[in-house]
Amino acid sequence: MENRVATIFELNQVFNNPGLVLDALGVVEDTVFRNCPKECTHCECKKFETLELVGLSNKPLFYECVACGTLHLKYRRGWVEKQFTKIKGLWTNPNDWEEPNEDSLLN
Repeated sequence: MENRVATIFELNQVFNNPGLVLDALGVVEDTVFRNCPKECTHCECKKFETLELVGLSNKPLFYECVACGTLHLKYRRGWVEKQFTKIKGLWTNPNDWEEPNEDSLLN
């Protein structure tokens, strides 16, 4: 299983509600899976990647279905939402971003 990393920059200010942020990210239920689910509860795919959100935690928070992108919680929803309320002053420097090559650009 591959681990993916995503960044979150002040999303709690955009939505004003961490629960809405999780919904917008693709969390569709409150079931906690301590171990990887056998299949996606949304599309029944059996392949997953773990997803870590930089700025919230230094460990993966979700199992992400590779077929439909649905996020399955590794920790209680309330605990993950609480992590959003702790975000303060995150920023990024566009000069540090890598330029994509031609093959990775959409037409």
